[in-house]
Amino acid sequence: MALTLDDTITRLAHLPPSSSPVISCFVNTRPDGRGRSTHPVFLKKAFADRLRTFPERSVAHRHLIADRNRIIEYFEEQIETSTHSVAIYANAADGLWETLTFRTTFDENRLVVGPVPHLYPLVKLVDQAPRYAVCVADVHQARIVVVGLGEVLNESDFEPPQPIDRTRVAGWAEVRYQARIDHHLQKYTHEIAERLATIVDRGEVDYVILGGDDLMLGGLRKQLSRGVKEKVIDEEHIPIDESTSDILKRTIAVVRETEAADSKNLADTVVDRFRAGGLAVAGIEGTVHALNREQVDRLLMAERFNDQLGWQCAECRVLGHAPTPEACPFCEAPLPEEIDLREAMVRRAERTGRRVEIVESHAEFEALDGVGALLRYKT
Repeated sequence: MALTLDDTITRLAHLPPSSSPVISCFVNTRPDGRGRSTHPVFLKKAFADRLRTFPERSVAHRHLIADRNRIIEYFEEQIETSTHSVAIYANAADGLWETLTFRTTFDENRLVVGPVPHLYPLVKLVDQAPRYAVCVADVHQARIVVVGLGEVLNESDFEPPQPIDRTRVAGWAEVRYQARIDHHLQKYTHEIAERLATIVDRGEVDYVILGGDDLMLGGLRKQLSRGVKEKVIDEEHIPIDESTSDILKRTIAVVRETEAADSKNLADTVVDRFRAGGLAVAGIEGTVHALNREQVDRLLMAERFNDQLGWQCAECRVLGHAPTPEACPFCEAPLPEEIDLREAMVRRAERTGRRVEIVESHAEFEALDGVGALLRYKT
């Protein structure tokens, strides 16, 4: 699922605004400390609050009730015990029904009703639970485990081209035998490196972790392509028979730490380039302007960047920061609509194929409104 989640976000970002209410539901389903599920209570109250915002006999009210009933039925009948959280997008009028299950959790339960799908919780999930590959090898076998969103996505096992004969020999025969062993290991590690390169070149993972004994790790290091070497973040002595669940437990912490450090480094780059007048912007006004002009290469947001009001023109779709003007300053269309600016900026970035990076803690970046971007070009 994680290998296609980016595509799902992009597809949802391209859906046009609907005249009927679009439900975006993000719910953690794991029981609390007392073994009780809390999401049914949340859903009941959240839907009751949203329904009160629509006239009781309106078409929108009727559609919202239909979607509510379908969502509640889904949670009652179709949730597996291994699922930790669920995202649902629903709009009965337009035939939208999308369910996504995860083994990681959202920051909070949330129900959003609006004209378009709400994307930020999914974008943050993708950013902070990145995909990575763990390659574990010894002289008899190799495994590549791909992990994403807190779960093992797929696993491939393969053996060396030919088994190694461990029969003891002596003298010059032992020298020739050792040469054959070295040649065999070179071919074997080359095959492993090629498989890793294929995964990296396809953009399937953000990081790579190598596992095995010193002999295999040393040989494998020599065979890795530059692209794979740039993705390697750790080496561990992981036994070849380690279970996939234990591999995930051993590696997920270092991946999260690396992702957080990489986000901080990107924020450093934005701040430095912005100060130097380079290919970066910082602050709400500058970043919104860059998004409108499609200059953004990567959008960065601090976790604390929230509750920002903005506006969007219904005609030319230009974004702006509050206060809302009486008319669009670009096309002069009257009364732009008020919006959640963070969500609109994320949606704009996803529509143009630009990655969103969530920065957990960075004082200098947060002082610049907690939002900025690396640019493709300057005007």
